Amino acid sequence: MSAADQVPLSLDGNPATKASYTAGSGGWAGYEDSAGAGSSGGADVTSILPPSLDGSRLNIRVDAPAGGERLAAGDALRVSWTVGTGTGFIPAGEEIWLSTDSGVSHFRIADGIPGSTNSYSVILPSVATSQARIRVLVQDAATGNLTFGDNPANFTIGTNVGSGIAVAFVSSSLLEESWSDSPSPGQGPAASGTSQLAIRLNLTNTGSVAIATPFLGVDALSRNVLLSREPDSNQAVGARQPIDCGPSQVLSPGQSVQVVLTVGLVNRKKFNLAVSVFGVPIGGAVAPGSSTTIWQGKPRVQ
Repeated sequence: MSAADQVPLSLDGNPATKASYTAGSGGWAGYEDSAGAGSSGGADVTSILPPSLDGSRLNIRVDAPAGGERLAAGDALRVSWTVGTGTGFIPAGEEIWLSTDSGVSHFRIADGIPGSTNSYSVILPSVATSQARIRVLVQDAATGNLTFGDNPANFTIGTNVGSGIAVAFVSSSLLEESWSDSPSPGQGPAASGTSQLAIRLNLTNTGSVAIATPFLGVDALSRNVLLSREPDSNQAVGARQPIDCGPSQVLSPGQSVQVVLTVGLVNRKKFNLAVSVFGVPIGGAVAPGSSTTIWQGKPRVQ
């Protein structure tokens, strides 16, 4: 399998060769550009990936979280994994560890998990990071040895930063478009309707601290469901709405961005929608803020 790098960096442009460095040589060997020449690297535009899980080898593949998720401290996170079979390794017990620095260090957040388990829900601790990683450790019944696997990419654990963010209603639009919603198990029943309400908000960082990977968390949503939420979050209360701050995904002091929440209308009756703002403060602290009510009443153009 090959994968194209959409954000090429000055890395080893020919990863099929093994780069090396000899003291005193003043440069790399085998660290070429994409044409296979030079020693300062180039655009690493193609990498060859191994099979995701080889059943003949002892390895642990963490399937969820997949990376990129935005969650809040205190949220439940479903971790799932696969243990390679056919190696004589018999899982006896399992643990889940969390890293807040992209896998440099870890601390345990769940243990005593039976060896037959391959999915487990943990409550995220009160930390704020955009570099969260999950590690699953599995112990062998015969030897007591441990092996582990990490989830493939960082995800975010945000804290309430509402005191530093102003949320303002901009407009609403009624969309006569049919919709259906089939959430993941435990996140609500299947629902459908014939119309939607798009609510546009303006968010401004009014504080002095930048906020990384911000998102909205739904505190109240009656009757209807939030269609624009992240797929792995709840339909209504507990839904998470990403905020696009550009390539850096940082909302700087004084910066304003707009976000559109799309509500699937089960009916045209009055409903309430209230949200809080979450994210990762950079270089300082931001106090929590109260929930902001952004809709109260019947769906309408405004």
